[in-house]
Amino acid sequence: WGATLPLWKEKLPFLALAAGFAVVAAAAQSKGGAIVNVVRAAPPQRANQIWMNLVFYLGKLIWPADLTFYEWHWQPIRTAVIIGTVATATLLAVAVWSRRLRAPLLSALVYQSVMLAPILGFITIGHELVADRYSYLSGLAWAVLFGAGLRNLARRHRAVSLIFGCVLLATFAATTRAQIVVWKDSVSLWKQVVRVDPATWGARPILAQALI
Repeated sequence: WGATLPLWKEKLPFLALAAGFAVVAAAAQSKGGAIVNVVRAAPPQRANQIWMNLVFYLGKLIWPADLTFYEWHWQPIRTAVIIGTVATATLLAVAVWSRRLRAPLLSALVYQSVMLAPILGFITIGHELVADRYSYLSGLAWAVLFGAGLRNLARRHRAVSLIFGCVLLATFAATTRAQIVVWKDSVSLWKQVVRVDPATWGARPILAQALI
């Protein structure tokens, strides 16, 4: 059945399901008191949150250090926001300059924005500003583009691409192993949150309870 439909039409049932569950999730969060009202999150604050979310995850994808979730503090997210802003501006400039790269780069940017739409800040939920787990789906387009670039490199310089790929996989394995330790238990998780953002208030009572 899927082979007889255009690719985008195949995805419509899944988009409908996702939209339905998004409504249910928003209703559940609202009933639980997690959604911040417009008085506590005014339009300028929401606009600032949307901008930071749009660039933060690309910045963390490029430099994935100090991964955790983050409250409304500038210091812990500053580096990722700056890197993401520069990277986004550079990608847009390259897309304007290169006709060959325009479609894939803009498609990746649009995909990332769509995947991040539920947590960009149009609806503000809880005290988290950003969280590394939201990058899992939004970063897939960049992974696909990177893989395509590595494939093109392999066609021209097979040995170079093989060495580069092995080094990259080894690096990813080491950093993943280090991150797994953070998620070992509640104590290690909340210690990481407090270390990354010493000003956080939400993590300290939970860490204290875990230690007790």
